[in-house]
Amino acid sequence: PAVYEDKVELPVGTHWFQSTYTRICASDATVLGVMIVSKEVTQLKISQVELQESRRRLKVLMDNLPGLAYRCKNDDNWTMEIVSKGCLELTGYSPDDLLDNRTLSYADLMHSDDLERVSQEVADSLARSNSFEFEYRIICADGTVKTVWERGVGIRNDGVVTHLEGFITDISHLKNTRRALLEIEEQMQAFFNHSPTGMAIVDENLTYLAINETLAEINGLSIEQHLGKTVKDIFPKLTEEVGDSYRSIFRTGKPLLDIHMSTENHRNEMIHWTANMFPIPGEDGKPKAIGGVVIDETARVNAE
Repeated sequence: PAVYEDKVELPVGTHWFQSTYTRICASDATVLGVMIVSKEVTQLKISQVELQESRRRLKVLMDNLPGLAYRCKNDDNWTMEIVSKGCLELTGYSPDDLLDNRTLSYADLMHSDDLERVSQEVADSLARSNSFEFEYRIICADGTVKTVWERGVGIRNDGVVTHLEGFITDISHLKNTRRALLEIEEQMQAFFNHSPTGMAIVDENLTYLAINETLAEINGLSIEQHLGKTVKDIFPKLTEEVGDSYRSIFRTGKPLLDIHMSTENHRNEMIHWTANMFPIPGEDGKPKAIGGVVIDETARVNAE
């Protein structure tokens, strides 16, 4: 028998029919006629077209992702069965290099110091849920080391994870930015902590959020004894005018410069200092805290 598909335009729209042609022969093999059996396959044809379109869209999506989309076996080599075109830009290897471990396996790309950890994290994550997410390093074709972020899921058959599907993208620039920001933060913290000039930050209630060792020593207390306490708690003899000066910064958003103050510290010593106070803006641009820089003038005042 021969099978054909026919497209028929009807008043109600396009329909598809599948026809099977079978010869009817006599006992001497003489062809007596043809038996034709037809059935409508319009819905099947529509489903096939929709499937093809879905596959086309998926291929376009995968080919344009800024990273590597994949499906691999859940084995030690991460044997790839589907690899997107982004593999080349990410790793320097073509998808064909990784498919079925033709040139090398994906596990071969993983940094040797990270491979065991990643494998264990995948196993642990799949034991708790059906997804995983982590960062690790890969070694590219040109020897470049990149930090990548991966998110994926386990595909189960009869309750057993046989495959992994996911997405991998380069986050090296983010890691470098984080590292640079961390270094800047550490440098700024060291500058704050070790400055020979007193420094402090207080909130709108004039509560100490931070204070460096220099100013804590001037005040005659430890850093810990300041934190969570207000300026009035530390210096109960300060006039209300001083508090009003601090609060004016929140109202006006303008700094107060060269403020000269004198009071007793917690060693019952009379101290004199010059303070410069300035607003620290929040995300909305309004002052959320006050920064203060204090210069100890006690020795100079006493010498006069």
